[in-house]
Parts: sequence; structure tokens; C-alpha cells
Amino acid sequence: MKPLQLHPPQKEMVKNMSMLLILQWFIVFIIVLGMNKVSPKKVRVFFSNPWLDCLAFLVLSFGCIMVCSHHSLPWYLRFTSFLALGVLMSMVIGVTYNLEILISKDRAKTTRNLRTAWFVSIACLFLCFLLLPVLLPYAMFFRTLQTVLMAFLIVLILVGLGMMFVSKTSPRLFYIWIMAGLLLFMLFLVADVTTVVEQCKEKGTPQCDALIGSTMIYVDLVNILQKLFMVLNRHQ
Repeated sequence: MKPLQLHPPQKEMVKNMSMLLILQWFIVFIIVLGMNKVSPKKVRVFFSNPWLDCLAFLVLSFGCIMVCSHHSLPWYLRFTSFLALGVLMSMVIGVTYNLEILISKDRAKTTRNLRTAWFVSIACLFLCFLLLPVLLPYAMFFRTLQTVLMAFLIVLILVGLGMMFVSKTSPRLFYIWIMAGLLLFMLFLVADVTTVVEQCKEKGTPQCDALIGSTMIYVDLVNILQKLFMVLNRHQ
């Protein structure tokens, strides 16, 4: 299929989503590094298991996602929820970062890996934006792919919950689980960016709401950041 040109509403939506996501991405970086400087050895917030903390933050994030996704709510309320989502997801990365420092016992290398993952993740997003004219003709395929990926995500979550409550988990199995999650959310990112922009036809409609689109894509980005960071740190 031939590449498609983006319509004016689609171009405006990409521009607005880019600004919102860049804002959130700097919030992630500031909170994660700030959290480590305040409490460099603290990996627990609510529970004895740091991964349960991550699960708690994700549950709270789900509430913010629901608010952001309601086009009928006031914009300032949805934007506040979007920022709250950024803070909660940043706490997930912060717990992961402090935990990885304890595992690797090398703070400088772990910080470099986090920065690398941070830059690579945002680069993946803008690569998707640049390739939109090529991706848009395959929007129907990506809609189908989203359904398949969601099924794999449920399986991945169940496996992750199982490993969380097992006292002895094979490091190899955990590494494979991280790699599978990284691949899954990279595919989610491509599919979500394509379908979100393709559905935007007329300015002012829920389909052209940059906050709704940014929320979906931001969740993909944070998961890519977390998984890529863990892969880089544990590989080395």
C-alpha cells in the first residue's frame, strides 16, 4: 500500500500528544532520580515486597486512566489525572531503579542504563510518529493485533503474579518474562500509535482527544522503559 498523508486534525493531534508525552517523560526522570537521592536504599513503600508496591501503584494508576479517558469530564480534571498518572508510574520506575541498584551493586552503571532506556524509549515513540504515513494503511491489521496482544498481556500478567508469590523464581525464567514484556509493549506502542491517529477524523471529537491518546501511549512507554532498563541492567 502507498503511504498516506496525515490530515490536519491528525497532525494537530500528533503535535499535542508529543508535547504531553514529553512533559510526562521529564516528570519520570525527575521523580525517579529525586526519589533515589532522598532514599537511595529504600525499595519498599507500602509492602515488604517491592513488586507489591509496583502493583499498588498500577492499581491506583488505573483509576487515573479511567478519569483521563472520559471526554465528557472537565479538561482540567482530566489533565490533573494525567499528571497524577505520570507521578504514580514514575514511582513504579523509582522502586524498580532502587531495586536494580541493590541487585547490581553498581549505582553508576545502573543510572547509565536507566538513562539509556529513557532515551531509547522516547526515540521509539518518535520513530513511530515519523513512520505514521507508512503505518496508517495497515490500521485494520493493527486493530486486530491489539486484540491478540491483549490476550498475551493477560497471560504475562498471570505469570508475573505467580512469580511474585513464589519464594524461589528462576533468574532465567524472570529474564525471559522481562524480554517477553518488552517485545509485547513495543508491539503495543506501534499498534496504539497507529490506531489512535488513524481514528482521528474530525477536530473536537473524542477520537481526536490528545489526552486520551497520550494516556494509552504513555502506559506503553513506561512499560518499555521499565522492561528495557531491567534487560540492560541484568544483561550486564
